[in-house]
Amino acid sequence: MYLRLLNERGENELALLWELAVPLGFVPWLRFPVPDAHGLDTVFHHPGEWAMLVDALHAEGQGEQAWPSLCAAAQVDAGVWGGDKPTERFVQAQLHRLGVSCGPVDGVVGGRTLAALKSLGLGGRALTEVAEKLAGMAPHAGTEKNPKRARTRQQVHVVVPAPVKSEGFVTGSLLSSRTPQGYTVSVGGPGQFTLVVT
Repeated sequence: MYLRLLNERGENELALLWELAVPLGFVPWLRFPVPDAHGLDTVFHHPGEWAMLVDALHAEGQGEQAWPSLCAAAQVDAGVWGGDKPTERFVQAQLHRLGVSCGPVDGVVGGRTLAALKSLGLGGRALTEVAEKLAGMAPHAGTEKNPKRARTRQQVHVVVPAPVKSEGFVTGSLLSSRTPQGYTVSVGGPGQFTLVVT
């Protein structure tokens, strides 16, 4: 799903669009809200249930893998994947959907994927059986066997000196609000805070 605005706008309108769209979970096509001659500054995608996948890969410094992994996850889940290793990719996508990061959705069942399966009590099973079990699990299922400490929101304060103009943008499980001194960022899970200083 993507959002595209076709109207003429200035930089203030563009900044307002980003301030509204990004906290709602829309991911901008471009990294910064600067006017683009091709209109890509107003193109956003919404990863839906794959937001944790995108956030996890960005948090790990594998942002270049986020888009291909998001596309693969959505396509194997919908049953329209035309590439290789559909079962392997389906398993990886479902792990991310359940909140268990296993790296890119690349079809390579390596150490991270095996560790993720083991954490859910699915280690050592045939991949087709694992895929069937994962498809029926609700998000955060399986954590009863390995209860994790409940996450509480943490707050981070970003101070920006008075004469400096700035804009802050968040993705994922982060929320931000502007303060007289800069920004307060509330962290509830994986995400990214981008500060643009002009």
